[in-house]
Amino acid sequence: MLIIVLIMHSCSSIQDVGEASKAIYSDKPFKNPIMRQSEPNVWSSISEDELRSAWEEEQRQLGNNVQFGEFTLLKSTDTLTNITYYFIKTRSTDGTLEVGQFLDPQQDGTFRLADKKCSCKGCPDGCNLTTFGGNCRCSDCFPSTSSSKCEKTEEAVVSE
Repeated sequence: MLIIVLIMHSCSSIQDVGEASKAIYSDKPFKNPIMRQSEPNVWSSISEDELRSAWEEEQRQLGNNVQFGEFTLLKSTDTLTNITYYFIKTRSTDGTLEVGQFLDPQQDGTFRLADKKCSCKGCPDGCNLTTFGGNCRCSDCFPSTSSSKCEKTEEAVVSE
């Protein structure tokens, strides 16, 4: 398994792809079960608390001691391909980090955690993580005169 991590500053928007600006199932993002892969071809359900704990532990290993709040489920559609993308995200309680992961919808109504994760880090106001189709984007820090910079990180697991 090869893990690729890219660190980029926010970039321009992609044309003809709807931005995931509205939360769906925002009151219950785990309404449809979310599955994670524990072994090759073995998927098991992950609860909201388990996902939060896993992401907090990943951030601790990166040197970010954060606690995450509620989850939000986003949806965007690529109008050229008519592909719908789902993305689950959460924000740290201090507001300086948003982390999310793409979801693959399954025919049985469940979602599987996909290989692509994204994060936006840098300032407590702004620096919001959103998606355009299968791509992540971070908004600028607010106010625009702020000396803080918002940094985007993308991580994808690539099979060999």
